[in-house]
Amino acid sequence: MIGLPGYKELGHSPYKLTNQLLKSYSGQQVPIKDSLTVPVPCGSRSRELPLLVTDLTNGCNLFGIDPFDAFNFDVYSAEESLVLLPMANQLRLNRVYVDNLREKYKHLFSPGLGRCVTFQAHLQLKAGAHPKFFKVRLIPFSCMDSVKQEVDRLTRSGIWKPVKSSAWAAPVVIVPKSSGSIRICGDFKLLVNSQLEIEQYPIPQIEKISQKLGKSQAFTKIDLSDAYLQIELDEESKAFMVVNTPYGLYQYQRLPFGVASAPSIFQRFTDQLMSGIPG
Repeated sequence: MIGLPGYKELGHSPYKLTNQLLKSYSGQQVPIKDSLTVPVPCGSRSRELPLLVTDLTNGCNLFGIDPFDAFNFDVYSAEESLVLLPMANQLRLNRVYVDNLREKYKHLFSPGLGRCVTFQAHLQLKAGAHPKFFKVRLIPFSCMDSVKQEVDRLTRSGIWKPVKSSAWAAPVVIVPKSSGSIRICGDFKLLVNSQLEIEQYPIPQIEKISQKLGKSQAFTKIDLSDAYLQIELDEESKAFMVVNTPYGLYQYQRLPFGVASAPSIFQRFTDQLMSGIPG
């Protein structure tokens, strides 16, 4: 539907009165002067589509849903923007499809920390390694409430498990985050890093990644929150992954940050997971 200014730009003959009625969203009648059939090009295709002319001299021209249907376009909302996808020979990425995916794989989209069920991390101690037990470090009184909240969160998430005793124990490091919250890490540099057979696995270089992506047309990025913590430790490794806090001893159930072998273990797992996928 277009107003008089747009109609004149099309260069059509003088409009003729029509009896067609049209109402706005508020229920007011919109006076229609003419109904035309005009060619509408879209890429290599063209369709003859109806066009209504009003006697309004201001306002925007309106493009309804019917022309989209004529070109077999699907229309859906994505991040407050209007997105058009040609349906021919393509997967219909509409809201219903996305909702079906979320329902089918709801365990993947549920809140909270995920857990890999096909892989466990193993930390290999050197021959002759001996346990070390570090006392609790003093924590500023102003941080105690935040530390307690984080300890409870880590326990609820299955990252930590309280234990009554252990031959191994690392002190904790409190790291403030930009959001105002804190991160609690074990100081494994003191505890086990020097006694580990550090796993060696190549970390991808940006030059090699760029070579693989040279002819690609579609790109995406996966941002894994608390990536290492999604990988569970095997039982042997859990035995010496213990931290000493003001609230007792806690054993890591997941691969912690700060362990020397963690980057290589995670990269090897990622490469196995993505094996066979081009790019």
